[in-house]
Amino acid sequence: CGMPKKVYAKLNYGYQRDIVVEDDVTAVFDYGNGATGVFVTRTHDVMGTDRLEILGDKGKIVVDDSKKVTIKRLKQSENEMSASMDMSDVMKLFMGGGAADIFTEEVLDFGNVWGEQHIAVLEDFSSAIVEGTPLLAPGSDGIN
Repeated sequence: CGMPKKVYAKLNYGYQRDIVVEDDVTAVFDYGNGATGVFVTRTHDVMGTDRLEILGDKGKIVVDDSKKVTIKRLKQSENEMSASMDMSDVMKLFMGGGAADIFTEEVLDFGNVWGEQHIAVLEDFSSAIVEGTPLLAPGSDGIN
């Protein structure tokens, strides 16, 4: 999504865990163009939530549990659609009708990917050493 222009965060230290780092974080990212992002993590959420949502003017991508990706593509941009709708169209949508008329949906299921992220990072690191390929996330990016 790119680098945010500003970051606002609420951090708790020792809120639920006696540890020396934050154990409860809610961060809001301001990208400067009207777009915002939100990141939430907690060490005391033992069940956890693994979800990423990206909402744009032409649709939405939702990744659940690092394995199921739902892609909803609007048939026209939200701005165009909004400009052409009247209140009865809006009511119909909010009551659950007509959704199939405004977007298509694609679902990709990658099965169980538990641990795969670490394998991919190690393979990327190894390729950089052995073959000289650029790193997916070089250490110099850490400053950002």
